[in-house]
Amino acid sequence: MSLVNHALPPDALPDPRLWPYRDARHILGYSGLLNASAALLDSNLRVGRANRPAIIHRDRTWTYGFLAERVNRLSNALAANGVKPGDRVLVHLPNIPEFIETWLAALRIGAVVVATMPMLKRRELHHILAECEPSSVVTSGDLYPLFDACAPVPRLCILVGQNDLGESAYERFLTAGSGSCEPAPTSVDDVAIVAYTSGTTGTLKGTIHTHGDLLAIADTYAQEVLAPEPKDRFAGHSSLAFTYGLGGLLIFPLRFGASVLLESAPFDAAEWLKLVRRECPTILFSTPTACRLLMEEAPCRERITWRSVRLAVSAGQKLPRDTFLRWQETTGVQILDGCGSTEMLHIWMSQRVGEAIGDCTGRPVGLYEARLLADSGAEIQEREAEGIIALRGPTGCRYWRRPDLQEEIVRDGWTLPGDRFRRDAEGRYWHISRTDDLIVSGGYKIAPAEVEGVLMQHPAVLDAAVVGVSGKMRGERIRAILVLRKGLTRQVEMVGQIRQFVKGEIAEYKCPHEIIVSDSLPRTVTGKLDRLSLAHLEETAPD
Repeated sequence: MSLVNHALPPDALPDPRLWPYRDARHILGYSGLLNASAALLDSNLRVGRANRPAIIHRDRTWTYGFLAERVNRLSNALAANGVKPGDRVLVHLPNIPEFIETWLAALRIGAVVVATMPMLKRRELHHILAECEPSSVVTSGDLYPLFDACAPVPRLCILVGQNDLGESAYERFLTAGSGSCEPAPTSVDDVAIVAYTSGTTGTLKGTIHTHGDLLAIADTYAQEVLAPEPKDRFAGHSSLAFTYGLGGLLIFPLRFGASVLLESAPFDAAEWLKLVRRECPTILFSTPTACRLLMEEAPCRERITWRSVRLAVSAGQKLPRDTFLRWQETTGVQILDGCGSTEMLHIWMSQRVGEAIGDCTGRPVGLYEARLLADSGAEIQEREAEGIIALRGPTGCRYWRRPDLQEEIVRDGWTLPGDRFRRDAEGRYWHISRTDDLIVSGGYKIAPAEVEGVLMQHPAVLDAAVVGVSGKMRGERIRAILVLRKGLTRQVEMVGQIRQFVKGEIAEYKCPHEIIVSDSLPRTVTGKLDRLSLAHLEETAPD
């Protein structure tokens, strides 16, 4: 009997006939009853880790015992104020311990967490509120004004942080609860979170994941690829509301009794290098763009900075070969590219330690199966092939209140996350592009990632994006938007040099027709390139 799913709105879940195949989760040995909060927290107490660090935030440390007590108190306080199984609890906070406490407390009582990134604007938040109808909101005083005039109005709003009198509503609320709380008898298939993604188009849509899904990403990807131990210290700059950050900075460290270093300030390369030196993380979650920014700073080139880091993970966008090679040469730290999606919850294709090579995404994570499909939808049987990837495994895509998307993305139990790959003779996969990013120019199909990778090889280019824009003659024109390295001016000569460099590296039909120099690249709230905005940039001549 489902405790949570039967309490959800009748139109929240898609038609079961359109659900993805997820039987692989049974191989992981989860029982019928499973509460992710208990699995991530109580299991550490049972093996004697009560006094070990779980969260480190600036000058404060939360041990597992301290975290468990606060989570129990908050769970009881939420329940006492009317939060029931199936209720949605919206968490709108930066990467602070209170985010993790609220997330664990809501799951513990069978509520559903809807976490949103602090960078979202009022219009985006109100869209999510209207779609998910949360009963409660946990946010900070400075972010609270974004919820003005929202509809429906949540019954309960808890503010984190001190007011003008030095008081904290969140702390008062939490301490009113008892320090002991038995987890709700949720099942492995009960909904635990609704995670919002914008993909590359900027359209927000909610994806549903269960208590079993949350553990599955740790017991497959993290266990196999990262091999975490209790002595590990995880760090990263992705938001906990982004499932990449949720896995790397909450689920993975707690699942393996390790600790997480939280930093709530917006990413700043110089400050992050100071944190790495000071706090000595062992596993770092990052993105290609952040890696390039880090390498622009002098401390990144000092090996003492990286003395503690045994592994770095890159995801969110393709890791170009040039960035891959420069990172390993600069830092001496092995970096593993991975491809994942909010629809599948986390990384489902990854490089492995000792096998990583530039541009290659790797192999499917254990218990995940991958197929390549032709544009017609038929499976491609050849070993070496290129096509649209289809996946199935212990996690899968289910959309919240979007039956139209569900029917489009899940076909015969296989999830189509929207990526085009090439498979080589050794069974390795190479990411080509998003299926909706392909540029058709003069009858040719061009993958933006390939052109971006070549542009990134030029020593003057710090970041690059390639999009198609409407053209009269060729169908689409190829537009490149570049961010140049520090100290370089936007000279016509530099753009000309870059253009000639690209022509020497790839076929002429793939070369950009337009090159724009910009101070930065527009990105969605999840950090992915906002290709719609890029396509609408007006061409400006460089200085």
